[in-house]
Amino acid sequence: MIGGMFRKSIIVVLVMLIAGTMIIPAITVVSEELKKDIVVPRDYQTIQEAIDNANPGDSILVWSGIYQENIHIYQDKNNIQIIGNYSNRPVIDGGRNCDVVKIVANNIILSNFYIRMSGELSNGISIRAQGIQIENCGINNNFQGIFINSQVSFNIKISDCEIVNNSYWGILIEDNCNDITINNTVISQNKNGITAKDSQLISIIDNQIIENDWIGVAIEGKSSHDNLINSNDIINNDIGIYFWCSGRNNIVSGNNIIDNDAPIVFKWSSRQKLSGNYWEPRRFPSFVNILYNLLNKPIPYYIIGHGGYPPAFYLPPFIHVDNEPKMERI
Repeated sequence: MIGGMFRKSIIVVLVMLIAGTMIIPAITVVSEELKKDIVVPRDYQTIQEAIDNANPGDSILVWSGIYQENIHIYQDKNNIQIIGNYSNRPVIDGGRNCDVVKIVANNIILSNFYIRMSGELSNGISIRAQGIQIENCGINNNFQGIFINSQVSFNIKISDCEIVNNSYWGILIEDNCNDITINNTVISQNKNGITAKDSQLISIIDNQIIENDWIGVAIEGKSSHDNLINSNDIINNDIGIYFWCSGRNNIVSGNNIIDNDAPIVFKWSSRQKLSGNYWEPRRFPSFVNILYNLLNKPIPYYIIGHGGYPPAFYLPPFIHVDNEPKMERI
């Protein structure tokens, strides 16, 4: 009886060992398949084909060249990287047909591309997702450069990009987005530079926001609060910074705000925090300067329609007690 039980135990152990040796290699193979490099145009002729055939964890490496296509990163394509040649960035040309790149999958890295030629009322990059990184991209000649919307959009980083010569916004953020960082990026020669509408925890840090036709940075809507505008060069825009019906506790600190027609405008906005900025105006009304010198107090005054925007209170740069020496950028 004991011998029979012993033999059965040995058989069970052997079966388990055999099963284990069969299962473990299978798990290893699947794990390796989850991460692979796909090269365009070696493996697929277009970037969209490569995306369609990618699995989570894959990297799509794109050689230099012009790719005339509109890319859609679908919801089931999470956790992939799309990386262009760093030394000679490939071009994604939308041919004036809808969004050039549309991202609705999470945890996507897009880096080292030129992105151009969106359709009318469309975007170079449209984002409705979370965990997105846009790095070292030139985004130009679109209707809008980057459009981020919806409360599902958060934990997004835009860094080391050039967002230049787009017909309307360089970057538009709206509809309760949060936790978005724009860093070390040039936003220039757009109609408006950066606008955040009804969004929170937007960090605009160490950028060059220059020569936009209307506004450098706009914070709009009562739900726009606890945003940060820090250590930027905001130069030669019509209005440097514009607050319109904004929520409280937005911080403007450590910026060079230079040669804007109106350095900062408040329209139905109050209780913002300004500190340590350097202000240098392009021009201001002489009567305000005279009153300030006589009274030595802040003299806000009303302006009529700057850059197509409605009348608002304009605070001239010299009234701010936070005026600091010009910051040198490294």
